[in-house]
Amino acid sequence: MAKFILFFLLFSWFVFPQKTSLRNGDLLFQKMNCGELCDAIHAVTDGFNGNDFSHLGLVVIENDSVFIIEATGNAVRKVTLEQFTKNTETTMLIGRVKLKYKN
Repeated sequence: MAKFILFFLLFSWFVFPQKTSLRNGDLLFQKMNCGELCDAIHAVTDGFNGNDFSHLGLVVIENDSVFIIEATGNAVRKVTLEQFTKNTETTMLIGRVKLKYKN
């Protein structure tokens, strides 16, 4: 089921190059090195174009500042983009809802 959900999500969104300006509602996909938990996530998901992902965050822009909402551990929290990017040393991919799916 998890593979189907990730497959659906990845093909429901466009993946843009790194220089794309972030927008409210964008998803940032990361590959983290969190040991056995991340290994298990990679084992049950397909990833995208050879990239594995174990974490994601939702972009929220407030007063020209970029924040990311993420679920980590037992909490859901809002962090700065700078804090979020410290989770990984690999390139993050941006997912954006296609126009036909927006309200």
